[in-house]
Amino acid sequence: MIFLLVGLVIVKAEYKQKVWCGYNFTPGDLEATPEKIRLMTAISFFGALVAAFTGVGPGFVFCSALIMIDIEVQVATATGMYLTMFTCLSATI
Repeated sequence: MIFLLVGLVIVKAEYKQKVWCGYNFTPGDLEATPEKIRLMTAISFFGALVAAFTGVGPGFVFCSALIMIDIEVQVATATGMYLTMFTCLSATI
């Protein structure tokens, strides 16, 4: 939970700074709007739960979810693999 809160603070601060500076978001950029942050948090929690209990690869859940919220495919794949590491580690523990 601590990592989630720290991550949310960082993502919100970066998004706020980009908007303040007039950053031109391109297709595939993460626009950390409150709706997308809530969606990503819910998908992360339930996706990790499903992956840990069923043995389904976490990349199957996370990559699909990231692509659904308009993240570029290459970025979604890399992020999904990064999230897989933490999901597998927590499931092992």
